[in-house]
Amino acid sequence: MSASVTGPATVSGFPRLDWVEELVLPALREAVSALPAAESRVAGYHRGWCDAYGVPVTDRAAGKLVRPALTLLSAAAVGADPGAAVPGAVAVEMVHDFTLLHDDVMDGDALRRHRPASWSVFGTSAAVLTGDALLAAALQALAATPQARAAAAVRELVAALLDLVRGQSVDVANEK
Repeated sequence: MSASVTGPATVSGFPRLDWVEELVLPALREAVSALPAAESRVAGYHRGWCDAYGVPVTDRAAGKLVRPALTLLSAAAVGADPGAAVPGAVAVEMVHDFTLLHDDVMDGDALRRHRPASWSVFGTSAAVLTGDALLAAALQALAATPQARAAAAVRELVAALLDLVRGQSVDVANEK
């Protein structure tokens, strides 16, 4: 997917990031809908797109998409077309959701985004499997890009994931 970004509008001197949502959200929804049905439903609930029964929810605000915004803005900062970075932005957001799903289970957090956490609605196994599916989909999104640096992007993501595991391991050890 390639899209050009030309001068986003500003609010109080700061650039608006509506264009990030316009680029990333369709690709993110497509990636989540491509997961196996059960995991897609849990991921949709986790993101606030639907209720526990899979019924779309229209009164919830979309996530902030801060990480995808940083991904696209980083691409623009080095002169690349931000649209070419959409798979990376989607991968980053799916990894973020993977970590939240797993962290909620490990910490026993019953709430996420002002409603019951996914594990408390669907069970721990479903939440963990959904996190695993999101992680696999994130790696797949990066590996499938035609950019010459796709393999390097996968290596960078794997290195970041290992850092996340180390950090979570320290967190768990400190909770004992």
